Parts: sequence; structure tokens; C-alpha cells
Amino acid sequence: MLASFAILALATIEGKAPLAYIVGMVALFAIGRITFRRGYPRGAPGRAFGIVTTLLPTYGAFAWVVFDMIAGLFQDGM
Repeated sequence: MLASFAILALATIEGKAPLAYIVGMVALFAIGRITFRRGYPRGAPGRAFGIVTTLLPTYGAFAWVVFDMIAGLFQDGM
């Protein structure tokens, strides 16, 4: 759910780089969910890689959007 909002927010940024990041983010999300599921029988340590692979690109997308919003404020001269 959080990743979908991150993708939608990132899609509002102009340029090709955010779109490339979305493609990479979706691929990493799929890899993360697969490894999370495969590591489930081994407990929390087995799921850790899947969680990190899923969450870090999502947090990166939100950070990019917030940075872009703040940079836009300073470009317009507040």
C-alpha cells in the first residue's frame, strides 16, 4: 500500500529519471516480496532481506518527492 502511494507521488515529478526509478522500484519490490515469502519459514532473520529490499526504494521515492517539493519552493522564491 505504501509503495503504491510512493509510485504515484514519484510519477508526478517531471523528467525521465523518476520513471526509470519507478521501474527499478517495481522490480526490487517484486524481488523483495519473493525473498520475504521464501524466508518466512526461517523466521525474522530469513525475512529481513525481503523487508529491506521492499522498503528502501519506497522510502527513497518519498525522500525524492519531498526534496523536489522543497526545491520547488526555493526556485519559486517563496
